[in-house]
Amino acid sequence: MKISTHVNKQLIVFTNNLDIASNNKDKEAIHDLRVALKRVFALRKILKQSVFDYELSFKPQFHHVKTIFRITGIIRDNQIMINHAHLRLTHNDYINFRKVCNKTIKSSFIELNETLNTQNIKKEVNAITQLFYSLDNLRADFVINECVNYISENEKLINQQLSILQCNYHLIRKWIKEQYYLLSILKDVYKYGINENLLSQKKELGSSLGDWHDLRVLHQHFIHAGLNFNEDIITSIEQEAISLLSNITSKL
Repeated sequence: MKISTHVNKQLIVFTNNLDIASNNKDKEAIHDLRVALKRVFALRKILKQSVFDYELSFKPQFHHVKTIFRITGIIRDNQIMINHAHLRLTHNDYINFRKVCNKTIKSSFIELNETLNTQNIKKEVNAITQLFYSLDNLRADFVINECVNYISENEKLINQQLSILQCNYHLIRKWIKEQYYLLSILKDVYKYGINENLLSQKKELGSSLGDWHDLRVLHQHFIHAGLNFNEDIITSIEQEAISLLSNITSKL
């Protein structure tokens, strides 16, 4: 598989799900379009400095796509918070909290559709596709080395963070997911020998750190919702997040 074929497949997933999400606010479509972009972003990150002039070639092509990624991130967080709240709040508290989240979701969808109506996203996606077509002539060993080196450097950064008292687990979550996406590219695009256990481990860690992130976001949402929730509920979420993180760090 060519590198442009991989990117094009992800961009098709992105555009198809963007159309679905903007029309009917489908939760899975929001999730899927963001995962597709994350896979493209991971590849872009390792190549933007070694292959292209970032400011002239890469940055302009991703401007509005990154705006969509930001807006859908807000939507996704609030959709997840509603699901979590349903399991933790009394009926009346849940209804009130859902109203707060839905207000944010509604305003974010308005911003999303304004972006889609005022910007030529299709043109930008086509430009990104063309940018990666020009990478098809790159030697496979060059791209493989770039991926492997980036993953190796990420591992060092993760270990450095773990040695710090105020460890930034949000960064570690981001790096783990980047590692998983790049390992998948090495396996699927370049047929590079990737240990399946390593791939599964990165996927599991990324998922667990995602669950921890959701609890942290839920904790902040409950605090700032202005709804005077029972302190025991807020404390229990914090303790759940701490317990989950303790389990995750034992595997890092």
